[in-house]
Amino acid sequence: MYVTRHSEITDRSLIERLWQLYRRSYLPVAQEVPTHEMLDRGEFDDQLRSASNRLWVAWDDDQPVGMTLVSTDIRSTRWLSTEYFAKHFPDHLREGRVHYVVWVTVDPAHQARGSMTLLARQALAAEARDG
Repeated sequence: MYVTRHSEITDRSLIERLWQLYRRSYLPVAQEVPTHEMLDRGEFDDQLRSASNRLWVAWDDDQPVGMTLVSTDIRSTRWLSTEYFAKHFPDHLREGRVHYVVWVTVDPAHQARGSMTLLARQALAAEARDG
């Protein structure tokens, strides 16, 4: 297994493959909880195309088996309050050091194979080094 980093994805074939991974991973959650936890297709595609997002993908040969999306601009998400970070972490916000893990997901068939650990070691460690 290996990990790749992507930004501003426009390759329709890759987006489709990643959507299928996302859907396989989140559908069981969406079916069991009453809250809206899963992005719709348009939201998903927008996240992958955004220049302010970094997508890290874990691969098993040529198959995507896990991914994490990190936003480097919290103003682009509706889930975080810019005002909160401006008040409590003004230097971090001003310097662009507030990042947001939008999702971490692993194909259910690969959960026990170390995909999550690989993503954490490589992707999240690289994000931490960036501040």
